Amino acid sequence: MTQTDRRSDEVTTPGFLHPSARPLWRTPGAVVAAAGALLVAISYGLVWYRPDVDASVAITGWGGASESGYDVDLSLLHLLPVLAVVLVVTIVVGLVCGRTIDETRPVAMVTVLSALSGALVSLAVVPDGISASGAGVYVAVVGCLVIAAGGALLTFVRR
Repeated sequence: MTQTDRRSDEVTTPGFLHPSARPLWRTPGAVVAAAGALLVAISYGLVWYRPDVDASVAITGWGGASESGYDVDLSLLHLLPVLAVVLVVTIVVGLVCGRTIDETRPVAMVTVLSALSGALVSLAVVPDGISASGAGVYVAVVGCLVIAAGGALLTFVRR
């Protein structure tokens, strides 16, 4: 009669991780949210807006124009997607450092609200005299929706 080795189900982690940390690939909500955060971070370097008077000028997500002489005043609401990215980083770092999914659930709830608000604000709050015709704003919206999906997985899926 042989005994089965139950240790074969254990997953080893590199030395810099907390011993009780779950590998991120076993937490799909965190992986999905991190992918969305990467999309949002990339989108801020892309073109979001173009002035109505001169369509050749490109304005990035941070408000910088491709030509001098254009002063763009973006609302602070425009930074809601950045808040969602910061919250995702907080969740991922917490999971890597040994936090459980139950301990990150409140942050995940706020992340979902921030990401959904960021997606709405990115499309709805556009300064006067500017149109949201760049690809960056749409990449940010998709990234926010992906973050919200990952946050919802972390919030509502029980293991």
